[in-house]
Amino acid sequence: MRAHWNRGCAPLPLTQATAPTTRCCRGWALATLQLERRFSGEPNTLAAVGNGIASIAPTAESMGAVHPDVLASLGGLYADTISHLRPRIMVQGNPHYLGYTGVVSEIRALLLAAVRSAMLWRQLGAASGISCWPAAPWSKRSDGSCAEHERIGLAPVRS
Repeated sequence: MRAHWNRGCAPLPLTQATAPTTRCCRGWALATLQLERRFSGEPNTLAAVGNGIASIAPTAESMGAVHPDVLASLGGLYADTISHLRPRIMVQGNPHYLGYTGVVSEIRALLLAAVRSAMLWRQLGAASGISCWPAAPWSKRSDGSCAEHERIGLAPVRS
């Protein structure tokens, strides 16, 4: 199974056009991994999320996983539990769209899914995943550290 992980961890090509987007996505991924570590250390929050998902599951099975009511419930679960942990993942965008409760619910449901995916990935053997997203050459320092990793509080991975 680990052989398949190597393909997913291949460095993304950084071009002039995609560099800002890649840096932003890398920052979200690293912040999600850090949030997952904090979440996994909170047994009460883990239990609340587990119980919440279990109570939402019958609705998801009958209405469908992407039904607005299911997404609203999952988004509310994220808002009531994980969103209180640090680091907070801040989503920026057009205020017009972010004013819709349905859009906010979808974003929160996706954040819940991201944290759960990070937990599963770590449970399957991934250490921290930082080595899968090498720092861009312009932000790498001579000692191997990266300003972006320090910004969100993660130490560089040493080989």
